[in-house]
Amino acid sequence: MFTLRTSTASAPATLGLPWHACDKRIGLSLSTGRLLKTDSLNESSSASVFACSANARRAGPASSLFKFQRWPALTLLAILPWLFPLSANAAGTRASTPINNTATVNYTDGGIAHSQQSNQNILRVDELLGVTLVSNDAGNVLVLSPENSRALSFSVTNIGNGEETFQLSANTTITGDQFDPQLQKLVLDSNNNGVYDPDTDAVYIPGSNDPLLSPDQSVRIFLISNIPSGQADGAIGSATLQATAVTGSGAPGTDFPGKGDNGVDAVVGVTGASAQAPGNYQVSAATLTLVKSQTISDSSGGGQPTSGATVTYTLTLQASGSGRAYNVSINDPVPLGVSYIAGSLRLDGVALSDSADADAGQFSGNTVEVQLGQVQAPSTHTIVFQVTVN
Repeated sequence: MFTLRTSTASAPATLGLPWHACDKRIGLSLSTGRLLKTDSLNESSSASVFACSANARRAGPASSLFKFQRWPALTLLAILPWLFPLSANAAGTRASTPINNTATVNYTDGGIAHSQQSNQNILRVDELLGVTLVSNDAGNVLVLSPENSRALSFSVTNIGNGEETFQLSANTTITGDQFDPQLQKLVLDSNNNGVYDPDTDAVYIPGSNDPLLSPDQSVRIFLISNIPSGQADGAIGSATLQATAVTGSGAPGTDFPGKGDNGVDAVVGVTGASAQAPGNYQVSAATLTLVKSQTISDSSGGGQPTSGATVTYTLTLQASGSGRAYNVSINDPVPLGVSYIAGSLRLDGVALSDSADADAGQFSGNTVEVQLGQVQAPSTHTIVFQVTVN
């Protein structure tokens, strides 16, 4: 229920109510057609109406009595979306939307019913400028040192109520981290697949392809950096991305007359029309060490390298750190004076064939070969094979 007031002295059916407080009020200027705060309304004005939510407290001294009246036929639907926004994302009614409103008074005079319409109010909703910016990465992006063209992923969302263009900027010289990523470029996710595609995605050029977003529309941005050499395992390099409305930004409530959609005013919302978000690279390095040992078993049960004795070679690969090593392969040529024992090759206790096939090992050209491929640190792998002393 709403209680309405008009300062028109000749309006009938006035009802005196004590006025103490009102949680939400909106003024509607009949002469200009603009929504106003009630503190900007003049009590003596003959061209203003305001609505107040029904939880206004009925209290206060007699001097605070104002004259109120109820207008049962008044159409409030036009201003309800502004009073109680329905959208959880973009800021209510679309910018520059015309809102038309006409009030009707019904009364009786001498037993005769009368109905009279007011003039029509017309206003256009101002544009509210707002933006959010978030990182899409689940955590720190793991990188090598050095490594080129690594991406941090962000999403920019227009939470204003009009179309808005946003300018982007990045900073990779953040205090408190262990190294500065070397910024290469910002890239727009042109095919919207969430993955940085250097041959497809458009490089961002400020002032040339600033993203234009409708209300609630988002765009994914990739911040591309090179990782410098010499960084220790676990080292963090930070960067931030910032998005700012081209129309204007600043303190909430800052007004840019005529700069909004279709010439309405643009007003800065609670985000200041600018937002930034951080992202982190983390060096994830792996260091590999290989140790070879041997045991000897001769025909008499001893450990002498006599003719016919069996020598068991053990290769222990230790991967330390937190990263991954790629294309890892181990080659061990069988020395002169011994002969490889067919079928003796093992990787982590599992037998490998001597031929080149689907498993990781082979014996070829008098050399034991094991292809480990990708090795995640920390981990340990053991390769064993045997030879006979000639």
